Amino acid sequence: MVGHSSFPPLALAALWVAAVAPLRPELVSAGNLGSLAAAALPLLVLAVGQLFVLLVGGIDLSASAVVGLASVAGALAMTRTESAAAGVAAMAGVGLAVGVFHGVAVAVLRMPAFLVTLATLIAVGGAAVWATAAKPVTDLPEGFVALADSSRWGVAPGVGVAVLVAALAHLLLARTVTGKQLYAVGLNPATARVSGVPVAARVVLAFALCGLCGGVAAALYTARLEVGLATLVPKEILLDVLGAAVIGGASLRGGRGTVPGVVVGVVVIALIGNSLTLLDLDHWHVMMAKGGLIFLAAGLDVWRTRGAA
Repeated sequence: MVGHSSFPPLALAALWVAAVAPLRPELVSAGNLGSLAAAALPLLVLAVGQLFVLLVGGIDLSASAVVGLASVAGALAMTRTESAAAGVAAMAGVGLAVGVFHGVAVAVLRMPAFLVTLATLIAVGGAAVWATAAKPVTDLPEGFVALADSSRWGVAPGVGVAVLVAALAHLLLARTVTGKQLYAVGLNPATARVSGVPVAARVVLAFALCGLCGGVAAALYTARLEVGLATLVPKEILLDVLGAAVIGGASLRGGRGTVPGVVVGVVVIALIGNSLTLLDLDHWHVMMAKGGLIFLAAGLDVWRTRGAA
């Protein structure tokens, strides 16, 4: 169920489409919407991962680097073994390992999440470029590339992967004790600890799940582009990831946010980016517009937080 905080972004998206569609009718064409959905699915997986970290009061800036390293590791594994399963396992494993590292550094070593993940963004991104000499890894198995192929069943299998990730994340947060504990850690770590919540373990879990989602997203991006690449996604993807979470109702202060809200945020970000491109605005204008929208969403978050205090 979509929360009340998701209705304003939904209304904004509807008004935006109503305003732009007469100028660019192709915005609502079946072909454009299909391409838009395919491009947004990996973003959804990344944003769901970011939600876990935001809930415990953290942040992960390393999305582009994790995706790049996981893509390269998985592609190299597949070219050597010719096994799609080996590639997907390598991508998921790399993402999970980086996430656990983040969690331990933040929860156990008490290092700021901002600095830890910023350092990872730089170091892991550099490692991915070094491992491939900045060259793409091609000739991936057909079974892997089929993740992004919709010609056989009408819907690409990757769609099911992204939907499954979102559904499992929603069930974890809405239906389990662990999910409630993640919210409690973000709202007040001291109170959660007194109440018996294993705070450090839950912070590590949140970062681990975020990293795992990065590995899954890497598989979706790599299959779609049919290449393993250290710079598979631009660093600006972080703007979309954080923007989708915040627009969907997640709080940068922790303790608030839902998966349905993130879905709404992804839709808004994807629609606005796509429509501005169709209006022939260049990349930097699109980035400026997205940044302004996220700033407004962050301001709304502050207003909601003060109102609840």
